[in-house]
Amino acid sequence: MIAAGFVANGARVYIASRNDCSPLAAELSRRGPGSCHALVLDVAKPDSIAACVAELTRREPAGVGVLVNNAGTNWAEPIETYSQKGWDKVYSVN
Repeated sequence: MIAAGFVANGARVYIASRNDCSPLAAELSRRGPGSCHALVLDVAKPDSIAACVAELTRREPAGVGVLVNNAGTNWAEPIETYSQKGWDKVYSVN
């Protein structure tokens, strides 16, 4: 896992998910010497993105060194028959 590698090498890491990922952040922090912190973020929702950016700006006023986006989704039908809703969902997240 990318976050585990950064924590193992002393980095301060933030992980984000639509759901609470605090237990995972705590587990990764125990592997130190770095630390891991949980944030809530839904990359398909502009308000959620703005809130996460504001929180990261508050916590890291000098900025972040690395950003890894591992979000992804799909639509369960052949691409030739995707509805507009399916296309919008996949495009907005991926």
